[in-house]
Amino acid sequence: MKKSAASPAPRKKAKPKVKAQPSPTVEGLIGLRIKEARIARGISQHRLAHGIPMDRAHLGQLENGHHGASPVILAKIAVALGCQMAELFPDVAELAEIVDVRAIEHGPRLVGGR
Repeated sequence: MKKSAASPAPRKKAKPKVKAQPSPTVEGLIGLRIKEARIARGISQHRLAHGIPMDRAHLGQLENGHHGASPVILAKIAVALGCQMAELFPDVAELAEIVDVRAIEHGPRLVGGR
C-alpha cells in the first residue's frame, strides 16, 4: 500500500512592512525631527550616536518617540548634526494638535486693575 504524502501547510502571506509613524506625543514629534535632520545630512544612526556619545539603540528610541531627550542631549544632537536646536522642535501648529492647553489671550495689561 502506498503512503500518501502529506500536503504541506499553506504558507502565510507576509504582511507588507508599514513605515512606523511617530508617537502622537511631543517626544514623538521631536524624535521624528531628529531622524529627518539626520537622514537629510546622510548620517547613520550609528555615526550620530558615536559622535554624541550615546548608545545607538537609545538614539533609535529617541527617534521613535519611546524616550524623551534632555536639553543637553538635544544640544549635543544639534551640534553633531550642524543644525539649530529649533530645527529639532515641532512648530506650534503641530504641538496644538497633541497638547491640551487653554489659549491665553494676549491683551494690554492695565496698571492699577483698570
